[in-house]
Amino acid sequence: TSTIQAAAGRAKNLSPLYPTAGQNALADQLKIVAQLVAGGLSTRIYVCQLGGFDTHTLQVPATGGNATGYHATLLGKLADGINAFQDDLRLLGVQDRVVGMTFSEFGRRIKSNSGIGTDHGAASPLLVFGSKVNPIVHGPNPQLPANAGVNDNVAMQFDFRSIYTSILKDWFQVPPATLTALFGQSFPYVPVIRPSALAAASAVPLADFSVYPNPSAGGQTTAVFTSEGGPVQIIIYDGVGREVRRVVDGRTLGAGVQQLPLDLSGLTPGAYHFTVREGGRSSSRLLAVE
Repeated sequence: TSTIQAAAGRAKNLSPLYPTAGQNALADQLKIVAQLVAGGLSTRIYVCQLGGFDTHTLQVPATGGNATGYHATLLGKLADGINAFQDDLRLLGVQDRVVGMTFSEFGRRIKSNSGIGTDHGAASPLLVFGSKVNPIVHGPNPQLPANAGVNDNVAMQFDFRSIYTSILKDWFQVPPATLTALFGQSFPYVPVIRPSALAAASAVPLADFSVYPNPSAGGQTTAVFTSEGGPVQIIIYDGVGREVRRVVDGRTLGAGVQQLPLDLSGLTPGAYHFTVREGGRSSSRLLAVE
């Protein structure tokens, strides 16, 4: 908690575009995220929520156009929140460090039901935003049958795991072998991130990074890499991306080859994601604990 408070105290939001507090839950959350990112908090992934999209009834008003009503209001909050967030990141000078993505547990069907809503569907749009995002629409417009019924679905074009693995590979620099191990198989690549951002990211890995023994019996392992000198973080994540241990947090190292013994005692046997960060450089390895 003190670490989060310290990060929040190091930065102040600058964008005037945020709605009044309490009027847009998503914007309120994104405002905090922008402050923490600018304040230097080392968290890599933030999750914000905007509920209410399970619109089985009254998705649009009974009379009037479909550009108004409950669903349109929700989309307006989504747009306003993201717009203010991106403006804030730009003013804070950290826009190139953040990629945002929307996701939902389900989509909607093609045709409205008798309650002027839509039921759960097989596919839905997914938005990725940020200054380093490839600004294109992936995939063609869906072809909707003229006689679609309430049980018909928009056909899925991309498995959501293709998007996840593509972003993990390009933005978080997770090796393909690690992604295959985490997801159980490989998925088609989608060019979500700008090529220029990929070139910049691939230019700054940690040199000669390895972990041994790997697999580890769970007692101790050693991280080996070439340091340029400066504060280092070594973090272990579980198979679903949750941080389980921060084994080194900000220790300053000298330049040259480093061999850091790391205590793994207490970790449940399984596959872990082992990440070392130093300045703008970052590398990851899959670590198996037996």
